[in-house]
Amino acid sequence: MSLKEKLGSIDFTGVQPAGGALVDKGRYPVETTRWRAYEKEDTGNVVIMINYKIIDGKFKGEELVDFQVVTGEEDNKRFLLALFSNLGIITREEISQDGLKWEFTFGDQDENGRTELTGAKVAGEKRSIIGRKAIAQVGHRTDNEGNKRNDVRRVEAYRENFKPEIDKEQASPLGGQPPNQNTAPGDGNASGQAQTPWRTTPPKDGMPY
Repeated sequence: MSLKEKLGSIDFTGVQPAGGALVDKGRYPVETTRWRAYEKEDTGNVVIMINYKIIDGKFKGEELVDFQVVTGEEDNKRFLLALFSNLGIITREEISQDGLKWEFTFGDQDENGRTELTGAKVAGEKRSIIGRKAIAQVGHRTDNEGNKRNDVRRVEAYRENFKPEIDKEQASPLGGQPPNQNTAPGDGNASGQAQTPWRTTPPKDGMPY
């Protein structure tokens, strides 16, 4: 096949652009699309990698990635409990129960050493972790190469009919930039549910902690 024939037609059906756009800072309705976990070689920390998709507004369909470190310490457990509650995986009633146990179910490991998380068991009951809606506060961080990235700062419980709230003084007039220029995720305030605190240690690179 000649070069002209190879480049004559490219079928992009079902293909999403790599990286995603840098979204404006603000709060967005999102839903979970993928969960993975990996261990950092340099620190030994276990990190949960959660993919969110924005489900409304001008950035609808854009993917955000959040990284949650798991240390086993009391404060870290409180943070994760609030996150899982705000995602609706653990109920308010279950939070107050003694001896509440959480277990992930695992899928395959990819070439980068990341293991798919396919679901969870709460008190022995299977729970879906995909398609969980929430409200994400999105900010920006700068990676080691000086590029801006989306940074999910906080996640709150989803509220029906919630519309994106853009930080107007920081909104980009063009509605986003290509992935090689910048990218970021979010915050929130739970309606009657536990509120996840602001992350105190920003990611250092594409695979933080």
